[in-house]
Amino acid sequence: MGIGPALAPAVIGHPVRMAPYSPRDGSPPYEGTPSRWHFQWSDGVFDCFTDFFSCILGCIFYPSLAGFKAWALDKIDILPLKKGLLIFLGLAITALTFELTIHILALGHNWHRHVTDVWILQFFFAGVWVLFFFLNLKYRSRIRQHYMIEPTDACDDGCLVFFCLGCAVCQEYRHVARATGVLKDMPFPQQPTPHFTAAAHTTAPPAVVTYEVEGAQPTKGTQPWVSTGGAAAAAASPAGGGGFSSPFDPGMAITVTAPQTTGEKEGGKYAAPPSYT
Repeated sequence: MGIGPALAPAVIGHPVRMAPYSPRDGSPPYEGTPSRWHFQWSDGVFDCFTDFFSCILGCIFYPSLAGFKAWALDKIDILPLKKGLLIFLGLAITALTFELTIHILALGHNWHRHVTDVWILQFFFAGVWVLFFFLNLKYRSRIRQHYMIEPTDACDDGCLVFFCLGCAVCQEYRHVARATGVLKDMPFPQQPTPHFTAAAHTTAPPAVVTYEVEGAQPTKGTQPWVSTGGAAAAAASPAGGGGFSSPFDPGMAITVTAPQTTGEKEGGKYAAPPSYT
């Protein structure tokens, strides 16, 4: 028995609301909820002056960017603060030490005696910088995932981290600080109120069913019989004098039509394929 397609039921539900951010020490949640800061950054990459503290400190003291990065990752439980400081601050200080040493050796009076040392230090400096670059890019993507900010291709974030690491780190710091309630320099973004439309109660059209009814033996010249109503009415229809049992629910309206002379004799019985509409 084949049953035709029916209408899909209407999907009715409520919007999912995220739980408010609660600090680790058990204190009450911060004002507002982090979900208000989802789906987009709180400001642009070059809006550094919205927070003078992080902007000026990041420009004057470069290793402070590692502290901002570690603090932001710890605040949203991605990386513990001590581990973050050990990774980012350690790499930043190591790279800065290599760079200063290279400049001192290259600008000294006996620089020709330290050419080999300079090349070795430059090799290590490049390795530290590449590792520092990939870690910053990786954890920027983790912050995006945490706040469900639309991801970009690797070229976009990669170029930003490579050419303007300070801008990228300060943007992450400002966003996390605002989402957790530490930085309150701008109002919470407005969330659109979801609107729901009541689902219309429509009745699905009757299913079209085709199968063989054995026992119905129409004779030539007789009119087709029609039965409309529930299963009880269909069972009482004059199909060969005995009717047939319907597999439908008693409350479903069906129409059964037997053709006048159609049907092939198979095994001594007529098999007439009625249509149900």
